[in-house]
Amino acid sequence: GPEVTRRQIAPFLWHRGIRRLDEVFFSHADLDHFNGIVDLLDRFAVGQITCTPTFADKPAPGVQFVLRTLRERGIPLRIVKAGDRLTAGDVALEVLHPPAVGPDGNENARSLVLRVRHAGHAILLTGDLEGKGLQRVVGELPPSRVEVLMAPHHGSRLTNTTALARWARPRVVISCQGRPPPSREVQQRYRQVGAQVLDTHQHGAVTVRSHASGLVVETFRTKERFVIRSSNDPDGHGAKGIGTGERRQQLWREFLRAPEHAAPARAEAMSTCWRGVLGMTDAIPVRRQPGIPASRFALSRRSPTCFAGRRNRASQSRWLPAGLLHALVRPRGRH
Repeated sequence: GPEVTRRQIAPFLWHRGIRRLDEVFFSHADLDHFNGIVDLLDRFAVGQITCTPTFADKPAPGVQFVLRTLRERGIPLRIVKAGDRLTAGDVALEVLHPPAVGPDGNENARSLVLRVRHAGHAILLTGDLEGKGLQRVVGELPPSRVEVLMAPHHGSRLTNTTALARWARPRVVISCQGRPPPSREVQQRYRQVGAQVLDTHQHGAVTVRSHASGLVVETFRTKERFVIRSSNDPDGHGAKGIGTGERRQQLWREFLRAPEHAAPARAEAMSTCWRGVLGMTDAIPVRRQPGIPASRFALSRRSPTCFAGRRNRASQSRWLPAGLLHALVRPRGRH
């Protein structure tokens, strides 16, 4: 809503250095899913708004007020339907629902469902999908395994069904909600397909970053951090790390060939390797020994840990300044 936009969303975006939003999506015409847009427009330049075919049909005062505001400010309104495909750089967005007409029922049944693809990964956004809309997605569309699923309708047990869990087979489920957390029944449904459930009431903001070597998931309040390998990567092991076999060997070969004191300008060449190493503690644990300065780290192929002293030729360890390590793994433009 407006207060959340003013006190949380806008300050977060400013903190990230974001001053313009290329596009804002309205999932459907229920007030709690769009009533922060006017305050957002007061604080940011917005390129366009995208909504469902029936958004403008709802006679609610809030909907009509927002439509009038968009017209007055000259902000384009785009309507999308099932089958549309949108692109933004390397990101592809597939509209799975709703179709051009229907289904019958309330606005939730016509919630916008987007499958977001990037670097071989998939994230499913579901809005408040329920009823005939949910039945259409899981009953008529081919199964679509995704790494991350936004739990429909704030984790409701009526919409987060066993059928949806089996259809999407997510590895992580994010439920945006206040109290109470998702029911044990909902959590069990997702755990049966190997998914971990994160709710924003307990974990705070959940950030997902996508790159070629995996999805990095971080929680603000509980400070959890883990990596998800791509679903179509035969060497992947869920949220456990970089796996074994050729991919791991390739990462280490790239690591060992890299210069010991790489200049920041060479960071991009090393980034794939280091992003595959950092944070995947089951495959390559990185620990700091007592008394060792935090300014330097050494990774060892045989026993990955932190060492002090010269390079150990037997273990093929290498020094990496901690500041450079941070620069390699943070997103571009983030400081």
